[in-house]
Formats: sequence, C-alpha cells, structure tokens
Amino acid sequence: MQDKRIVGEKIAELRRGQGWKQTELADRLGVSDKTVSKWECGRSLPDISFIPKIAEIFGITTDELFGLIEQESAGQSDYQYHSPLRDSLNSKGIRLWQWYLLLLLALAPFIEGCIARLWLYDSIPMHYDAAGNITRWGNSNEMVWVGVALSAILCAAVLIIRYVKIGKLVEKRPLKIAFWVIVAVGLVYTVMQAVFLAQANVEAVKTSIDVIIIEADVAKPSPDLITVITEFTFLITLIIGVLLPAVRPNSIMGIRINATLNNDKVWAKTHELSGYVWSVFAAAGMLICALVRVFAVQLAVVICFSAVCAAISLLAAMRIGKKYNTEK
Repeated sequence: MQDKRIVGEKIAELRRGQGWKQTELADRLGVSDKTVSKWECGRSLPDISFIPKIAEIFGITTDELFGLIEQESAGQSDYQYHSPLRDSLNSKGIRLWQWYLLLLLALAPFIEGCIARLWLYDSIPMHYDAAGNITRWGNSNEMVWVGVALSAILCAAVLIIRYVKIGKLVEKRPLKIAFWVIVAVGLVYTVMQAVFLAQANVEAVKTSIDVIIIEADVAKPSPDLITVITEFTFLITLIIGVLLPAVRPNSIMGIRINATLNNDKVWAKTHELSGYVWSVFAAAGMLICALVRVFAVQLAVVICFSAVCAAISLLAAMRIGKKYNTEK
C-alpha cells in the first residue's frame, strides 16, 4: 500500500504552492477541511474516487501525486497554470461547456433586446388581451429594458453558482438542479422574447397607420451602418470578456505584458478580473448604442470604454504581479 505520509506531504506541498488554505482545497474537492488535514498529516489516504480529481486540480498525473515519479520542473515556473474559474467549476461538478451554455442563455434576453432594437419600429404593441387584441402600445426601448431585467436576474443566479462554497452552504446535487433550472428559464425567456418581438414588429406595420401614436416613427426602421458596427463590436467584446477567465497563456489572446507572461498565476488572476471588467463595460456599451443612435455619443462611448477597460486591466496585472513577487 502506498505510504500515506508521502501522499500527504505531496498534497500539502502542492496546496502551499498554489497559496491555498486547507479550506480552499477542501471547497474545490467538496470535502471538509478536516479530511484534507488527515490526508496531509498521513493519517489517511484520499478515497480512490478523489485521486483523479486531486491530480486534475493540481495539473499533475496520479503517478506524480503518489510520488512514483518526480515532476519535471527544470526551467519551468514553480506555478502550474490553473484558471480560478475552471477550478471553481470542477469543484462543483460543472463542465466548462455547461458554464458557457449557462452564460449564453443568461445574457441572451439582453443581447436579443439590444440587437432587435436596431430593426424595431419605435412604437410597438406592448400588451394584448385574452382575445389577442392590442391593449397598449409603447416605445420599443421598453423591450430593451425587459431584456436587461431578465438577464440581470439570471446573471445574479449565475454568480451565486460561481461563488457558492460547496460543503458549507449547499451540496453538489441542489447546485446542479439550480444550474439546469437557470438554463431552462433562460431558454424559455429567450424564445418568448424573440417571438414577441417578431410579432410586435409585424403588428406595428399592420396597425400603425390606423392608430394615433405619439412620437411614433412609422417609417421602416433602417439603422445606420455605424450603429450596427458599434453594436456588434461591443457584442464581440462581451463574448471575449466572458471567455477571458478560462483562457490559458498563449501567443494570441490576453493581456500580454511582462507581469502576465512571466507568471501563470498572475495571468490567471488578471484574466479573471479583466473578464468581468470587459463584460460589464461591453454590456453597458451595447445598451447605450441600442438606446442612443447619435454617432458622436457612440464614438465617445467606444473610445472612453476601451481606454478605461485597458487601464483597469493593465493596472490590475501590474498590481497582482507586484503582490505575487513580494510574497515570493
């Protein structure tokens, strides 16, 4: 039988290399900190079902975990890259593709409302009675705000799943049920909103001539090219921001300065923060471009938001890099 002490020392060494406390490792594995303590003290071995998961979290093989071979570390960083997002999801039994499906459906009502607004009539039916007759007309901006509200609620639920502590507040099974509930709700909201927007635009064409609509633009909506470009530019930036926390060090995508290129830990922590910053600013830019079709305003938003995002990301990278080097 494998020496419990060797395995325990290896786990403790790997954990300290990550800068984690025993409780942090326990959260990622879905066990108690007392269990981790027993492993590291050599009083017990991890259950066989935990062996592959422990090896995956630390980025090593099971042979390396059991001390059968030494990890080749010559010329390499003393930190093996681990995405905080990926580690958190692994501890909850959620795969990366499932996470991005969840985010897509959480953001879909907002994105759908902003994009559809480019081609919607200014005034559209907002409410129907039981017989299907239009009972209220309203400005199409309302549909954008409906999308914002729906996505805000879903995103709040997504963040709870991202940061909830397994084993303390909730177990894996209820969390997975909540995960698929949010996926289902997001899908239903997205389909319902798409159907309503399409129907409302058709009804606006049919009845706007016979209905007195204050400040209504009954001409066929045709957004200018600049508005379309800025809207989709922010959409692409939003997608990049969402993907950024899971990006491994590479030569194409990411914040490529010395602080991040020279240390995988700084890369991971910087991209986690930058992903949130980019996503929030890109969503705000999409919302402004959907509601305000003034070229000067859109240009100012693009320039200012780009500068602020770049500045925050670079400052975060340098600060995190300086903090990590000081700790070493």
